[in-house]
Amino acid sequence: PPNVTKIGGYAFHNCSFKSIDLSMNTLQTIGEWAFNSCHKLTDMTIGAGVTSIGDYAFNIGYYTNKATIRFLGTTPPTIQSSTIGNNVEKIIVPIGCGDVYKSATNFSAKADIIEEATE
Repeated sequence: PPNVTKIGGYAFHNCSFKSIDLSMNTLQTIGEWAFNSCHKLTDMTIGAGVTSIGDYAFNIGYYTNKATIRFLGTTPPTIQSSTIGNNVEKIIVPIGCGDVYKSATNFSAKADIIEEATE
């Protein structure tokens, strides 16, 4: 629903989604392990209102099925070092926000896969 403020821990653990759009403005928190082991999930959009994402929440994709995550917020959410898994090959952020994300706590370890959106 468009008025969701939180996705709880383990909410979609081991899901079979291929893509998910969480761009609703009301979403603020994504809990730990929320999308962990979603190996078919290769395309994800995270809304600008998300301020916190828990441990292992985005351990998505698979070694033969790499994932892309799009963040719509100009301010990076708080993440843990284990939030974004190794099968994420690309993190797309708003135009002009690449350096902000690349220097943000725990995003800096993923700096080599962070790209600015083209439009």
